[in-house]
Amino acid sequence: MIDCLSILDNLTENAEAEWDEVEFTVIPPKADARSEVMSMAACSRTTMRDLIWVIQGDRRFASEVIDAANCAFYGIKGPVRTLQQAIVLLGLLRLRDIAAGAWAL
Repeated sequence: MIDCLSILDNLTENAEAEWDEVEFTVIPPKADARSEVMSMAACSRTTMRDLIWVIQGDRRFASEVIDAANCAFYGIKGPVRTLQQAIVLLGLLRLRDIAAGAWAL
């Protein structure tokens, strides 16, 4: 796969040929991971390991969780890089909101 920004930086006369090589991947949401997290958030026996296992199976959802944790609202000094950090920072209620699609970045 070709980096889109490098293509934009290096436009030449044959730019159309370069754009023909670009592949965009759309990652569809997985409703089952989101609904699973919503039900897990209501269970008192849910563990961090269980949540991570379910969320990491849906790359799009995992990306949304980490992006939400990196929101300026939380005011942390460094970037959140792992699901474990994100889940601890967000908490189960906010995680449930993200799973329900009620979170706007």
